[in-house]
Amino acid sequence: DAENAVIKTLKYDHNYEDAHYEHNRVDAVAMERLTFSPHIIDIYGFCGHTVFTEFADVPRFGRMADKLKNWDKLRIARDIAQGLTDVHGIDGKEQVTFVHFDMNLANVVSSKGTAKLNDFNIGIMVKRNITNGGQCGFPSKYPNPQWRSPEEALNSQYLN
Repeated sequence: DAENAVIKTLKYDHNYEDAHYEHNRVDAVAMERLTFSPHIIDIYGFCGHTVFTEFADVPRFGRMADKLKNWDKLRIARDIAQGLTDVHGIDGKEQVTFVHFDMNLANVVSSKGTAKLNDFNIGIMVKRNITNGGQCGFPSKYPNPQWRSPEEALNSQYLN
C-alpha cells in the first residue's frame, strides 16, 4: 500500500538567510522527535530548506472550520489536545522541552481522518537552568494578537 508524500521548500522569491535555515531545522527536528505521535505530520527527510513529509489529504482546518459539524469539531479538538500533549511531552511528561509557539487552525491538517499538528518552524526548544534544573523562560518573538497566550497578553517578559 503506497503512501502519498509531499515536498515543501522555501519559495523562490525568499532570500536564503541563516534565520530561515534555523526555522526549518527546528521544524524538522521537532517532527522527527515526534514521529511516535499519530497526531503529528510524519517527516521522511530534510535538507536545508526542503522537507519531505506525509501528505495531508484535507487542507488546513482553518479554511473549513465553519462548515464542520459539532461532533467533527469535538473530534478535531481531541486530536489537537492529544497532539499538544505529545509536543509538550517530547522528552517525557515531567518536563516540557518544546513549545509549538504557532498553534492555530492554519497549522492543523488531516491525514487519514486524524487531525495532525504541522509547522513547527517557530517552535521553541526550552532550555533548562543548570543551577536549579528549572525551565528557562523565553521571550515572545511574534506579537500576532490572535495567537498570543495569556502570558503574552499580560506582557510577561519571559514565557514558560
